[in-house]
Amino acid sequence: QFTWEGIFFGLKGSRPIRKYLPDVLHSTEGGKREAMQKPVDIIKRMIEASTDPGQSVCAPFMGTGSVGVACAELGRDFCGIEISPEYCEIARRRIEAATRQGKLEL
Repeated sequence: QFTWEGIFFGLKGSRPIRKYLPDVLHSTEGGKREAMQKPVDIIKRMIEASTDPGQSVCAPFMGTGSVGVACAELGRDFCGIEISPEYCEIARRRIEAATRQGKLEL
């Protein structure tokens, strides 16, 4: 079964695009997600195309924190806003887990 979602992707001000993306992005992530939850692999590609490590990303409708997880994995600062306490808690756990994983030394 094929599914798709629209994502609004914008930049504030005149900043360079670091990498051009195709009009359609396909996720390699499988499994079930919450309603409207975006795949982290797609979010990471969008963040890499528009920011450098250490820059900030804001998710004004954070949901379960996919943008925060992507930022933790890519070394970007993150600010998330979410009205649902339930989703805030899910996001907090996901972002903390991604942050811990990012600090592991192999």
